Amino acid sequence: MLKIYLSAFAIALITVTAEAQTMPVDPDTKLVTYSEVIETPGVNKNELYVRANTWFTRTFKSAKSVLDLQDKEAGKLIGKGSMPVTIKVPILGATDAGTISSTITIMCKDGKYKYVIDNLNHTRPFGPNTQLWVDAGPLEKEKPESGMMKRPSKKEWNDIKEAVDKDLKIIATDLKKAMAKSDSDF
Repeated sequence: MLKIYLSAFAIALITVTAEAQTMPVDPDTKLVTYSEVIETPGVNKNELYVRANTWFTRTFKSAKSVLDLQDKEAGKLIGKGSMPVTIKVPILGATDAGTISSTITIMCKDGKYKYVIDNLNHTRPFGPNTQLWVDAGPLEKEKPESGMMKRPSKKEWNDIKEAVDKDLKIIATDLKKAMAKSDSDF
């Protein structure tokens, strides 16, 4: 019976560890990086650039989300994205767990584009009852820079990473939809 419990515990531990490590890491930069090259046959660089610019401004409405580079000739956009992150906590349900900032780069060529989302960084939530929260920093860290009685805890940190992973996959899907649709498709 003890073997069954130990086996179940080991499987649960492996599952929790695997879930916490779902974020892709670039082998060269060692940064958590979401990146993909998408083929768009028959669509020129300028049209892809316009679509990317439109998507960026519609997606990131926050004043913190600013396009740093808009080079139509090169077909390149670089911006800073900022998104809130919410996690579930016992008894209370969902809670504000801070903000994730990122760098978003979109490079366009005739017939294809590439997006890169990296430099993911956590900052603490603001408002009432958040004095125990700290800026946990880059998502590459295994555990946050929080001390005793500080948040996020190790579990909350893994929950933050899981929530960010899910949100960034949704953002990437939204980008792909926007890049596949021209203004004449309205």
